[in-house]
Amino acid sequence: MQNDFLITVILLMVPMSFSYSQNLTESSDVILTQSWSQEPNGWDYPIAISIPEVPQPENGFPVCILLHGNGGNGPSMMGWGANLFQQDHILVAPTGYQNSWHLCSEMSEAPDIAMLGDLVSQLQTFDNVDVSHIRLVGNSNGAGLVNQAYIELEIPGVDAFVAIVSQMNEPQYHQGQFHRPSGATEASSDYCGYDDVVVPLQGRKYLSICNENDPVIPYAGGTAVGNVFL
Repeated sequence: MQNDFLITVILLMVPMSFSYSQNLTESSDVILTQSWSQEPNGWDYPIAISIPEVPQPENGFPVCILLHGNGGNGPSMMGWGANLFQQDHILVAPTGYQNSWHLCSEMSEAPDIAMLGDLVSQLQTFDNVDVSHIRLVGNSNGAGLVNQAYIELEIPGVDAFVAIVSQMNEPQYHQGQFHRPSGATEASSDYCGYDDVVVPLQGRKYLSICNENDPVIPYAGGTAVGNVFL
């Protein structure tokens, strides 16, 4: 009788041990809500997700978070990302507030770094995600956010940052140190209000890709789009 009771308890416990396993899918509810001065009642970042149609690696798929340029959106980044990663990464592409990312004089004041931190933390809860290989790739304005994430984001597992056609700018790096804003950013403030010194985490990969004939962002550095690039 005692053995029968023990077997019953074990059988009841077995389903419970697997009830919390969950794979990320293209319809998964990844909720990215932030509130700030422009949206005091909260705003949800739209997000697009693509899962590879190939066998899952033992440790799960690496993830690439794609960040669009000014005026773009998450879904528009999916084809671009698929060409880059050839279906071996999960692709995740949020859309920024006012189709922009908060950098210096941009119209958006959204807490995009906090959003990225929340996004990475949520992604790392899914069984088909390789929690130690999450990458950020951004284009133009999105590259600027990648640069800022390299400076500020301190979540283990984010192992690579790729900024395409937007190098670091003076607010982000000046007087020999990296910086983040301690409050609201203002173009009229010294270095746009990026006044809090940061020492980025070590041991991560960083790649900046620029064109010497770029008609917008000066390859050799200088003033453009309301900012000073290094």
